Amino acid sequence: MRGWIGLIERYLAEFREYLAANPDLLASIRSLLNAFVRVGWPEGVALTYRLGDAFR
Repeated sequence: MRGWIGLIERYLAEFREYLAANPDLLASIRSLLNAFVRVGWPEGVALTYRLGDAFR
C-alpha cells in the first residue's frame, strides 16, 4: 500500500504547479484518494487530509 501513497506524494511534490493548474488531473487524484478512504487505508486517509497543505 505504501507504494501507491508514496507515488501520489511524489507527484504532488514534483508537479504541484501543474496539478494546481489542471483541475481535471487534481480531480482524478482526489478520486483515487477517495477510493483509498472508502476501503479504510490509513495512509490514504492521512494523505487526503494533507492534500490541501500541498497547495499552500
